[in-house]
Amino acid sequence: MFMATSAQPDLIHLSLLGVPIITCSGEPVVLPAKAIGLLAWLAEASPRPGELAIELFWPDRDPAAGR
Repeated sequence: MFMATSAQPDLIHLSLLGVPIITCSGEPVVLPAKAIGLLAWLAEASPRPGELAIELFWPDRDPAAGR
């Protein structure tokens, strides 16, 4: 978990073209591939229901768990 060291909030930068690069306050963030996919999916502007996320990222789970 990243903690702010000053009154300024942490800045998260996502570069999703080509190889995904994620930084928080200038420091690289290493995440599993599924977490990067979920973060990229959530970062897009259009709202989506949680059930759809469950179906895409956890197909073995009940879609109702996304509520």
